[in-house]
Amino acid sequence: MSLAAPVVLFSRYEHGARPVAIYDNPDGKGRFFALEDYEGGKAIFTTARGLLSALTGHPKGRNWTFDRYFKTSKAPGHTDVLGLFGTRLPQVVPVALAPRLSTSLTVEPRTRPFLRQVPTIVVDTSPPLGIDLAVRGGEVARLFYACFGSKVAYMGFEAEDVLQEVYRGLLARNEGVCPFDERKASFGHYVHMVIRCVLSNFRRKQFRIREVEQIGMVSVNDKETLEVDASTWAAEHATAPDSTEAANRDLLETQRDLVTFIHDQGDGDTTLMVQAIPLLQEGLTRKEMASRLGVSRTTLARVVRTLKHQAEAWCSNDVVLTDG
Repeated sequence: MSLAAPVVLFSRYEHGARPVAIYDNPDGKGRFFALEDYEGGKAIFTTARGLLSALTGHPKGRNWTFDRYFKTSKAPGHTDVLGLFGTRLPQVVPVALAPRLSTSLTVEPRTRPFLRQVPTIVVDTSPPLGIDLAVRGGEVARLFYACFGSKVAYMGFEAEDVLQEVYRGLLARNEGVCPFDERKASFGHYVHMVIRCVLSNFRRKQFRIREVEQIGMVSVNDKETLEVDASTWAAEHATAPDSTEAANRDLLETQRDLVTFIHDQGDGDTTLMVQAIPLLQEGLTRKEMASRLGVSRTTLARVVRTLKHQAEAWCSNDVVLTDG
C-alpha cells in the first residue's frame, strides 16, 4: 500500500536543520515521523515526544510540544506546508475591466507661488526703566515714612523736605546711569537704597550748614551798634583760612558719615569697626591696633576687611547721589 506524499519540516538550526517527514497512518489514525540522517541512518518515530527527544537530546524533549517546537498550529493531516502555518493562497477572482481610456493627459506646468517679502518688525519687550513718580509717587512716600520717618524726626529734619530730596534723587537716576530695572531689583529694595543714600547726604549737608550758619551779627562802629548780615561782615573781615583746620574738619565730617553708614548697614561687628577707624587714621600697625582693641590679629584682620568693604559701598552710594 503506497503512502501519501509526506509533509516535510526541518528541525531547528541548533539541532542540525535536519528534514523531518510527516506521514499519515494508512488506517487514518494518527501519524508517524521519519527523521533523516539520524545516527547514520533513517529513524521512524511513532510519537512526537520520541521525535523531540531524538532532536533535542533531552529525555522528555524539554517538555515541548510538537507545535511549539516546529512553530506550527495543530493541524494534523495537512498535505501542504502553508496549511501547517495557517496560510492559504489567495483565490483568483476574475474581474471585468472597463474599456481602456486614453492616457494622454495635459499637465499644466507648476508655477512657483509669489512670495511677498514682509518687513521685519522688532518689538522691544523689555520693561521700561526708571520710576514714574506720577504713578508710584505714593508708594515711595509710604516706604519713606514707614522705614525712615522716625529716624528723620530723631535727626530733627522736616520729613517733607527729605521726601522732596528723595523725589529729586529718583528723577536724577531715571535720567542717569542707574535707573530702576525690575529685572535686577525689586521696587522696595531699590527705593530703600535710594532713600538711605539721600538721607545720608542730606544729613551731611545740613550738619555742615549748621556748623557755619549764622542768622545775624552785631557790628559796632564809632557812631552806633547795628545788626548786620553775617555774610557781609565775613566778606569785609575775611582772612585766609587755615588749611590744616579745614582738612581736619572735612576728615571728621567724612568719618562721622562713614560711621552713620556702618550703623545703618548693621553688617559685622560695628563696634570694632567704629573703634578701628581712628586707629587706621593714626597709621598704627595691625599688631598695635590689635593690642589697643584687645582682640587677636585674626579678628582684627576680619574687622578691617569688612570695614574696607563698607567704606567702598559708602563711597559708591555717595558718588551716585552726587552725580544725580
